[in-house]
Amino acid sequence: MRWKFRAVGIAVAAIAGSASLLSAQTRSGEQENNIPYGTRSGEFLLLPVGARATAMGSAYTALANDISALYWNPAGIGHMENRSAMVSYLDYVADTRHVWVGFATPFSGGERAVGISVGTFGFSDQPEYTAEEPDGTGRTYSVNMSNIGLTLAQRFTDRFSFGVTAKLINESLGNASASTWGVDIGTSYHTTVSGKPIRGAFTITNLGGTLQHRGSALDLDIPEQDPNLPPGTKEGEFTSKAWDLPVAFRFGVAYDAVATASNRLTLAGEFAQPSGNDVSGSVGAEYALSTTGGFGVALRGGFNYEPDNDLESSASSMNGANGDGLSLGGGINFARGERASVGVDYAWRDKGLLGNQHLFSLQFTF
Repeated sequence: MRWKFRAVGIAVAAIAGSASLLSAQTRSGEQENNIPYGTRSGEFLLLPVGARATAMGSAYTALANDISALYWNPAGIGHMENRSAMVSYLDYVADTRHVWVGFATPFSGGERAVGISVGTFGFSDQPEYTAEEPDGTGRTYSVNMSNIGLTLAQRFTDRFSFGVTAKLINESLGNASASTWGVDIGTSYHTTVSGKPIRGAFTITNLGGTLQHRGSALDLDIPEQDPNLPPGTKEGEFTSKAWDLPVAFRFGVAYDAVATASNRLTLAGEFAQPSGNDVSGSVGAEYALSTTGGFGVALRGGFNYEPDNDLESSASSMNGANGDGLSLGGGINFARGERASVGVDYAWRDKGLLGNQHLFSLQFTF
């Protein structure tokens, strides 16, 4: 047991060091308390995964103990008992969509787990407009943003786990593209209060490199400026500024206010400090009912507060009321024995000026 507690100390030290790195990356070149709005790349990495988490207002860092933990908290798969796979689909704004697929499996008697995930966001075949041809050039362009992650989690005790995700990130914007790497780090701690489960967790996500775009879209011809040389042009290339990833620190707590064999009511709350935005927070609740026949149903709701919640619009998404941040949803699942199950979940969320969004997920355990 001594090596396990030693390992716990190493994990905590790694998180503390990452927090220092987050602070340095957040404040580098910026004045103190000057929030750098709109200065981060790879924002698609912040799009939610899994309808269960989304319906709970994204207050999910502490609760994540299923396959979607590959996105929310890599330490969470350390508490998985069986292999699991998930497909998550988000219908986003302006005919864009975010698709995420993940698979994870425990090994070493359940003390460790490994997982892989792939996410993609974008659109295709959109007409191209330029300042010279405002009615269209007749050409089309596509945008694709993707990431591939490999996760490893270690359960040091039956209550504490630590996980790391390494990922490759790519953005293709028309004929310009950029690639970089990123790392997610998370912890998860389980215990009981008055005989009822309570969980605490914190994560640091999207630590890593920068995205700097290059490509034929940035090529140009430069007229010859030297009068002593024959007239003509030289080939040149622009490159974009190197933008940091949207690093975020999250701390969450989840408590089962009701915990019986067939009924469970979970309350969750979460605090987040992103590098490119002000402090945000979220709360969520889930009521789950299971039957002896293996069927289960869950109802969920939540609210996520972000700085843009305060924006007002004459055409808001809730019949004139500003409901930005509200989310609702539910799911059904069927379990056969202790290992095999299948679940379908749905979430709706109000994003204010961006309208209503719908997310679906399908999960298998085997």
